[in-house]
This record gives sequence, structure tokens and C-alpha cells, in this order.
Amino acid sequence: MANTMAPFPRIFFRYVEPMMITFGSVNLMFSGAAGASTYLSQSPHPTMATEHFLALQGGNMMLLAAMLLITVMWTSNEIKTIRFTIMALAISDIPHWIFGLWCLGPLAFEPSSWSTEMMGYMGVPAVTFLIKVAYLLGWLGNDQVTEKVKKEL
Repeated sequence: MANTMAPFPRIFFRYVEPMMITFGSVNLMFSGAAGASTYLSQSPHPTMATEHFLALQGGNMMLLAAMLLITVMWTSNEIKTIRFTIMALAISDIPHWIFGLWCLGPLAFEPSSWSTEMMGYMGVPAVTFLIKVAYLLGWLGNDQVTEKVKKEL
């Protein structure tokens, strides 16, 4: 049913968003806590096993989100399911920022002091959030209503 989406959202949610989520997942799973520590502008410390474990689990959860998005976008016959999936992904961006800012502490209010990795960590979800909201509001084109969709409604 993703075929009924306007061209830009269809390409973005079928290809771009799953690849970005998968890249973030693979980055965490291969580098673990050592890779995640580059987000903060603090001197590195020896990685504890629990930090490494949590980074790997975070990567695993991101991979799960990517797989669910791919599954819904390529197999679902219901536009309502697709829209709710995109809404859930948009909502999940909010705690992403909250936890990122919380970990930064006082540096959260000094973006000029953020590492390049942290700017990407906060900036990329901001852009994708705007795309998700724009799609849900219909600003990126309307979904095409086919005969099959009319029967389902």
C-alpha cells in the first residue's frame, strides 16, 4: 500500500529512513560504548561492561525499528497501518532528543560546544521528524486513493 503514497514520502520511508536507522544501529553494534562515547565532549574513560551492553542493546532496538519499518512499508495493505507506523517513529524522535540533552547536562544549551557526532545525533532526527510530520499533515502530497483502498475504507 506504500505504492499509494506520493513519490517523495514513498522513497523516503521505503529506502532512506530504514537505511539511516540501520546505519545508526550497525554503528552502535560494531563500536559499542566506545562509539557512543564520541557523542559527548568529555574525555573518554575505560568502558564498563554495562555501558557496552547497553550500547549493543540500543543498536539492537534500532535494528528492530528498521526491520519493522521495512516490513510495514513493503507488505502492509493498509494505509492506516503505514500512517500509524510513521507516527510512532515520529513520537520516538522526541525521547531521542530528551535523552540526548539530558546526557549533555549543562552543555545541552551550548550547541557550539557539541561534538560533530552529537550534532548529527540531534540534527538528523530533527530533519526526519519534520519529514514525518509533513507527511502526516499531507504537506508532501496526498496519498492516492485506489479502488482497493476505497473498498477497505
